[in-house]
Amino acid sequence: MLSKFLSAPSSEHLAAVTYTLRYLRNTSNRAIQYGTERHTEQAPGRPIGFSDSDFAGDLDDRKSTSGYVFTLGNGVISWRAHKQPLITFSTVEAEYIGVLDATKEAIWISSFFTHPLRLDAYPPEIFVDNQGAIQLAKNPKFHQ
Repeated sequence: MLSKFLSAPSSEHLAAVTYTLRYLRNTSNRAIQYGTERHTEQAPGRPIGFSDSDFAGDLDDRKSTSGYVFTLGNGVISWRAHKQPLITFSTVEAEYIGVLDATKEAIWISSFFTHPLRLDAYPPEIFVDNQGAIQLAKNPKFHQ
């Protein structure tokens, strides 16, 4: 987020960088820990994904930001947060675009856990918090 302002930083940006560096210094002893696996009935010992998006959260260009995280056991194995490349017109659209990105990652991750010829054997499990996006994903009709 701060890197957008490298060409013309202000004192607010300097304060934010100072805060970020102080946070990193004070949490340098923390690390990802892998241990006893946490799993669900549907996907024992499998990666679990979580996806979320904001709607028009960037006040400069009104683009949404998406993010996902995949866990295995008690540790994070993959994550990403990025600004969406287009302007969305609803929270459903922003969430749907975000979960699409997470689904691509889930398919790639699942290739490590499935037989190469049977990618459908273990469908990825991704949790989304927007009911409209969930219903849109379940609808088999074509959507632009």
